[in-house]
Amino acid sequence: NWEEEMKYRNNLYFIADLPIHYKNKLIDHINIYSKDPNINESITFDDYIKDKFFSFLISILKEYSKYVEISNEKLNEFDKEFLNKRSSTVNITSVFNVQNFVNKITSKDVEFYKRFLDTELFKSFVIKKIFPQSTEDKIQILFFDEKNSAKNARSKFTIKKKKTPLIETKIIQNTPD
Repeated sequence: NWEEEMKYRNNLYFIADLPIHYKNKLIDHINIYSKDPNINESITFDDYIKDKFFSFLISILKEYSKYVEISNEKLNEFDKEFLNKRSSTVNITSVFNVQNFVNKITSKDVEFYKRFLDTELFKSFVIKKIFPQSTEDKIQILFFDEKNSAKNARSKFTIKKKKTPLIETKIIQNTPD
C-alpha cells in the first residue's frame, strides 16, 4: 500500500536532527561566508563548507579512538564478516564500542549519533582506520587523529598537550584549524 511505502521510505532516509549547537554553528558559518567579502574572495564556498564539515566531524567524533577496540580476537571476528560484506552492511560493533561512545553523549543528541554511527561514511572511516589500504589512507587517518588531538588539547582541562607532528610539518596544506 502507498502509505506504508511512504512510511518505509521516510524512515529509510530519516536523519535525526543535527544537535542544535552544531546546527547553529553551521548557520553562523554560512552567514559569515556570505557577508564577509574577505572570506568569499579567498576561498570558494565549496571549500569553505568542506572545511566546516571537517571541523564538524572532528567535534562530533571527539575522543572516538578511545572506543576503537583492536584485539586479535576482535579483528579476526571483524575480518571474517568484512570479507563477506560491503562496508555499509558490516557490523562495526566488534571493533568500535558504539554503546560506550553513545553513553557519553547528551541524551537529546543520542538519536543523531546512533544514526550517524550507522552510516556508511562512519563505517568506512573505522574500516580505513583499522585496515588502511594505502599510504594515503594512513596519512588521512593520522591527520584526522592529530586534528582531533589538537582540538582536545585546546580544552582548559587538558594538562599534557599531545604532539601533532604531521600537522606541524605542514605536509597537508589548506586544512581547517
